[in-house]
Amino acid sequence: MVTKPFLVLISANLFVLSTAVVVFGTFYPMVYELAGLGNISVGAPYFNLLFGPIAIVSLFVMGAVPFLGWSRTSEKPSIGKPVILLLVSLLLAFAIVTYSTMHYEPVGAEWSNWALFTVWVSLWVLISHIFSAIAKVGKTSLSALVAHIGIAIAAFGCVMNAEYSYEITKRLGPGSQADFGDYQVTYVDTNLYIGRNFTAEQAIIEIADKENHQRTMVATPEKRHYSVRVMTMTELQ
Repeated sequence: MVTKPFLVLISANLFVLSTAVVVFGTFYPMVYELAGLGNISVGAPYFNLLFGPIAIVSLFVMGAVPFLGWSRTSEKPSIGKPVILLLVSLLLAFAIVTYSTMHYEPVGAEWSNWALFTVWVSLWVLISHIFSAIAKVGKTSLSALVAHIGIAIAAFGCVMNAEYSYEITKRLGPGSQADFGDYQVTYVDTNLYIGRNFTAEQAIIEIADKENHQRTMVATPEKRHYSVRVMTMTELQ
C-alpha cells in the first residue's frame, strides 16, 4: 500500500468512478424521458457536487507520488517530510482563502470549504513535487512532475474562479452609474466612428475607487461591425 502501483490503482478507480458519474448524468435524463416519466435536466450542480470529492482525493493521491517507490523493495518512505509539507500546504491554503474572503467581501464573498480543501490539495501537489525535484526525493520523471504541477495549477485556478469571481449585469446609458464593491462605474458617453474596414460604437466608462478618487481608470469597450465579413466583434481597451 506504500508503493506507486497502489496509487496508480487508486487513480484508475477514481477515473472509472468519474466515467460512471458522467455516463449516469448524461443518460439518466434520456432514460427518464423514454420511460414516460417526464423531463428532467442534470446540470452543473450535479457534476460539481460529485466531481468535487473525486478531484480532492485524486490531488491528495497525486501529491504522495514523489515520496513512494515502484516496489516494496524500495527504500521505506519517511512520513515526517510529507506531514510537514501537508501542514505547510494547509496553512498557506487557509491564508489564501481567508484573504480572498476578506478582500472580496464588498461584492459578497463568503468562506468556502470547497475552496479551502481544493486549494490545500493543489498546494500539496505543487509543494511536494517542487520539494522532490529540489531535494531529489524518489525517482519521479520530469514529465510526470510537470504534468502533475500543471493539474494542480488548473485545479487551483478552477476553484478560485468558481468561488471568488463575481459579476453584475446592469443596463447603463450616458450619465448613469453603478456600484460594484469598492468601485463606482460611470458611463460617460458613447462615440460613433468609422474605422478602415469597420464601423464602431465605443463606450467611455470611468471606473473610480470610492475611497481614493485619485485612482480613476477609463475603459473604452466597443462593438465593431465588419460589413465585408458581416461580423460583429467586441473589443476592450
